[in-house]
Amino acid sequence: MIEISLDSFHHYLDDSASKVPPFKVHKVKLPLLWDNPVGFSDAIPFNNDILFSGSVVVKDPANPRHASYYGLLSPGASQPEWCEPVKDSKGEIADIKIEGLAIVESKDGTLVVDGVTDPDGGVSEYIQVKIEK
Repeated sequence: MIEISLDSFHHYLDDSASKVPPFKVHKVKLPLLWDNPVGFSDAIPFNNDILFSGSVVVKDPANPRHASYYGLLSPGASQPEWCEPVKDSKGEIADIKIEGLAIVESKDGTLVVDGVTDPDGGVSEYIQVKIEK
């Protein structure tokens, strides 16, 4: 993850002659699933933390699979506070890849999040996930 001051970034965007502003790089360790690393798909601010989605894509021709995670990361942290796979109504890891997210509601320890999937060549879908802490 890269940390950069918003003012410096805006100045850089507004002035094509300006140098790249100073920034910090924070390495973040996400979990493995099926011996494949989870990669970030989207991230948005939530309270003083970052709510993110992450995806795993297994391109094994005999057993192609997708999965998505939601997690919470404190700025500057090296690993998420929590990170859980998205599950279907049967409690199994859902075969989806979430690429975009938006918080709909946060109340009484429950977070409702809208997501958009990317099926790699199929039709994208809108989903809603309830996260209970």
